[in-house]
Amino acid sequence: MNFAFLGSHSQARRVWSAIANHPDHALRALVGITDSMLAELLVAQPNVRVKASWQDLLGEANQDIVVVAGSDEDVQTGAKQLAADGRAICLVPAAAQGSAFIYELSLIHDDNRVPLIPLIPALAHALIDQLRTIIRAGELGSLMLLRLERTLPSDVGSGLLSRAALDAALLDDVLIMRELGGNYSRVNELQSGANDAGVSMATVTLSGEGLAEATIITRVSEPGWTLVVSGANGEAELKLDAQANAGTLKIWRKDRPTEEVRTADESGSQPLLIQQLTAGLAQSGTRWAELTRAFETVEATRASLRRRRTIDLVFESTSERSIFKSHMTAVGCGLLTLTLFGLVGFLLLGAFLDSRSMTQRTAAAEGRIIQTTEFIDSSLTDSGRAHVADLGRSLERAPGAVLVMPEESADALNRQRLVAVQDEFAKTGHAEAAALVEIAKTPNRWAQLLLQILRIVWIAPLAIFLGLQALLFLTRPASRG
Repeated sequence: MNFAFLGSHSQARRVWSAIANHPDHALRALVGITDSMLAELLVAQPNVRVKASWQDLLGEANQDIVVVAGSDEDVQTGAKQLAADGRAICLVPAAAQGSAFIYELSLIHDDNRVPLIPLIPALAHALIDQLRTIIRAGELGSLMLLRLERTLPSDVGSGLLSRAALDAALLDDVLIMRELGGNYSRVNELQSGANDAGVSMATVTLSGEGLAEATIITRVSEPGWTLVVSGANGEAELKLDAQANAGTLKIWRKDRPTEEVRTADESGSQPLLIQQLTAGLAQSGTRWAELTRAFETVEATRASLRRRRTIDLVFESTSERSIFKSHMTAVGCGLLTLTLFGLVGFLLLGAFLDSRSMTQRTAAAEGRIIQTTEFIDSSLTDSGRAHVADLGRSLERAPGAVLVMPEESADALNRQRLVAVQDEFAKTGHAEAAALVEIAKTPNRWAQLLLQILRIVWIAPLAIFLGLQALLFLTRPASRG
């Protein structure tokens, strides 16, 4: 296969070296490679072409896969555009890329089914591969504990590590722990000697139902990496030298009197990287989902540290539909809460802005107000007389004020209408009710307009949201018989 290389970081050299040295693969184009790495590449692949920008890779048919090995914005933009163009992406993961970048690539995959292949140099070590085989074969018995101790040199001075350095190391360690220990679903982080500049030691604990607890300890010292795996029937200790990419694996078993020692160096990593690449092409979705979970685990450590407790991880396959549902759920909960507070605020504001007296509010609620539409000039209409007759009968049971709504700037007409209602009560045999008739106070027009606007503002967002819920039904997949 033909490859293009986009970007470079600390793990990139191992990847391009494995590709360049394989007889069936070749590097055809390079973008964003450092000068020192470029000199080595040109020796291994003299015919490789150096491109000025990822845009030069669009439309070229001589590259089957683009290897993305960088975290800066231009590299991420290029990776997304090339994936959208249908180019298979082989990602060398780095914590600085962030889970948002991984999610965006996942959504592009959902849209056009472009292959996404994680290529993880941390797992491409012969001794890690052998340890995985030993664990899965049950030679150590049921696992009880995995303990990894990593030491790194200070990158911010004063014997401290920056958060970026911690995350970069933690992503590799989480990928290894999940490969050896299983699908961990809970994470907890503790820090020692921390300040705004960095931290001197961090302890991350991974756990899950039926899984051996995994502890990752990172502290400041000379570079080192040691993993101890304890099982019911034995124990394994793996030490790796990051500089030389060599290591030693010691295995103790209860049924054997002597320990077994295995060693390996850089030579075994290149075939394992090619195996990852081949397996990634065949199982793109499964391996990409595992990479996504590792990124989510690393980012969950920050939440654990902030909340000072263990965080439960909920892994869900990323898709446009799942993200839409998550956003709609969050918006819905927020709108329901906002509507509740809006209702309380509206009622309080209405009590202050409503210029009507309590008598007038009670009369309005009980229908004891004669509206201006029930008059023709100063005379009651047929419906107005029927209303007065009904009020006369109801007032015998529960006396209360009867109010006549006034016309603005028409005092004489309002008094005539008051007399007309009183006379109508007298004609229907309810003369005592005539004494209860009053002219209502005209509500403040601007206050009423403001309350109407606030009523719309209060309820409109929730109404719109409930209308949008229909999209969940319109976008659901067709049922399969």
